[in-house]
Amino acid sequence: MTVNAGWLLRDARILILGAGGAVRGVIPALLAEVPHCLFLANRTPERARQLAQQWTSDAVPVSGGGYQEVPTEPWDLIINGTSTGLSNEMPALSSSMAFAPQCRAYDMAYGRAPTPFMEWASAHGVVEVLDGLGMLVEQAAESFFLWRGEHPETTSVVSSLRAASGD
Repeated sequence: MTVNAGWLLRDARILILGAGGAVRGVIPALLAEVPHCLFLANRTPERARQLAQQWTSDAVPVSGGGYQEVPTEPWDLIINGTSTGLSNEMPALSSSMAFAPQCRAYDMAYGRAPTPFMEWASAHGVVEVLDGLGMLVEQAAESFFLWRGEHPETTSVVSSLRAASGD
């Protein structure tokens, strides 16, 4: 998000859908950007609350709950870390959610077609919606660095992959 899309996350209100391993893996990187707050929403509210408690910090408030417990404050970034898109579904979010004027959405899943989450975000006026292809490329670049000791440039790789897939 920050490398390939140039999204600035400092002071952003970030809503993360899901509380599994993928979400657990991105929380440290998100906190390093010093957002205004993180809220983890999950179909199992207690699981979201437990994960949020593990990341409580003085610098960034982290809280969690169920999909229907999402605060109505305007979100700057919504990240889907659930597997619902794999079964062509969408998390059951509250209809009273609010979006900041420049809200962005990121689905950790990737593929040729937009996921239900990406379609939902676009239908709600989110200004920019991306899938997880950039994250996949960044993970590969990190592996390359571990093996070769050099960081490859990734922006052109993401652009080439998107062009090859018709995006």
